[in-house]
Amino acid sequence: PYIEGGIGLIYSDFQVAGQGLRFNFNPQLGIGLDRLTGETGWFADLRLHHISNGNLHHDNRGINSLALVTGIYF
Repeated sequence: PYIEGGIGLIYSDFQVAGQGLRFNFNPQLGIGLDRLTGETGWFADLRLHHISNGNLHHDNRGINSLALVTGIYF
């Protein structure tokens, strides 16, 4: 089991609805589990993503989403 977190910057060529700018922040937090079985393995994460412009513009509704991410190591 593990906990992960981070923050990123987003600039898009289209404007995200409810955001006054094309530049936004993307903090995220997640928990996960991974297992190694021989030469291969798998992982599963549950992540909370947030997108907002950090109040750099008056139109800053913010968008929250949950993501389930799975994968295989090989």
